[in-house]
Amino acid sequence: MHRRGRWLIRIALLILTNSACTQVVPRAGVGTYYVSATAGSDDNSCAAAEAEATPKRTIAAGWSCAKPGDSVVVRGGSYPEEIDSNRVGFTLPAGTEAARITIKAYPQEVVWMRPPPGCYAPLALSKQEAYVTWQHINMDGTGCNEAALAIFSGYGGGDPHHFAFEDAEWLGAEGTAYAHAFGVILASDTPNSKGGHRFTRIKIHRGGHIDSDHHFYIMTSNNIFEYCDIFDFAGGGVHLYSGDGGVPNDNIIRYNRIHDGRRGILGQPGDLPGRHQGVIVFTAQRGTQIYGNVIWNIPNNGAGTHGIVVDYADNVSAWNNTISGVEGTCAEFIGNGHRVANLLCYGNSDNRVIGGTQTTNLSGVDPHWVNAAGGDFRLQAGSPAIDVSTPVPGYTSDAAGTPVAQGPAPDAGAYEFTTGTPEPPNPTPPLAGLVPPRVPTQVVVQQ
Repeated sequence: MHRRGRWLIRIALLILTNSACTQVVPRAGVGTYYVSATAGSDDNSCAAAEAEATPKRTIAAGWSCAKPGDSVVVRGGSYPEEIDSNRVGFTLPAGTEAARITIKAYPQEVVWMRPPPGCYAPLALSKQEAYVTWQHINMDGTGCNEAALAIFSGYGGGDPHHFAFEDAEWLGAEGTAYAHAFGVILASDTPNSKGGHRFTRIKIHRGGHIDSDHHFYIMTSNNIFEYCDIFDFAGGGVHLYSGDGGVPNDNIIRYNRIHDGRRGILGQPGDLPGRHQGVIVFTAQRGTQIYGNVIWNIPNNGAGTHGIVVDYADNVSAWNNTISGVEGTCAEFIGNGHRVANLLCYGNSDNRVIGGTQTTNLSGVDPHWVNAAGGDFRLQAGSPAIDVSTPVPGYTSDAAGTPVAQGPAPDAGAYEFTTGTPEPPNPTPPLAGLVPPRVPTQVVVQQ
């Protein structure tokens, strides 16, 4: 064949080969898909849903279109759907560590997921979903039997991991009397589940019937609970427990307001005294950190009541928590290797901090809070809690974002006293998606 002809054939083959290769490379995730409960249709294609005028109708259908790096924007309204990865009929896409999928409310619009009565949970995950961020999506579990959010790792299924939930209000499941109903349950039957979930500025309340119904019931590791408003809980505000075989290690509980547990709640089967705690840590083995929280108004319904209680667990670090109005013990640490520093306990039935290696806790001394009855536990000038605590490496700001320390030494409790314009009791939420930096997991409290 003529040399020129051979070159033409080679060029043609090269073009065909490159075209074939191009077709199998997945699209980079840069898309935005719209969802509207009132103007959408799930019959609209994913391509059509990239236009606001032709959205999907359900959040699950919008999510099904997403690839790593994509966003699903949900218009305001009430969505009577239950997203259960076991029952949606298709695989819910996962993001990646470098390119998360984001599901968020349309700017300045309010979104509620409100499944019909008899539901399991507005959102229940048990496959291989991962690296998805939810922003401003409210969940109403009132009519559900399990939780507002349920994530299951193992149990013959998958291992959902690294979800982030930000800036939302959630109502816990009510279920039926003497059957468990939670706000959030992260369950696992294996110690090897990835976990890695993050809850930031979640307002969670209502739900539950008995003293083992908790707002956060956690059996997985590497989770963060921060800046949440946790109240009106039946059992505990946050409960770490090995449960079915999962081990809740390396969890961080920080800068939350945990308060006003529900009075009159009893234990199962209904006639036993009720136990109530702000934070409960059972069976964790390492890395649990509890700091910068304000815990108050935890009632006693006949059994053990604590602001913080740790039992059958080891190596828990707790520091700079403010605890008041507990009809029981301020804090108790049972087990090995616990480090406890700078706790502020006042106005409890028992202001003691029991157990652990303790450093500069302040108990039973009036700290002159600004307005404890109104939930404002900042310090006033002249407070005996000012400049009396021990520095904790890595702890550089308090629950209001004030740098620590303002004086020659840190203050006891969750709020650092500052002159000038007082800091608000709760920090102003940053823009959605911007999360405060994480303090290193293995912070060691100095002795």
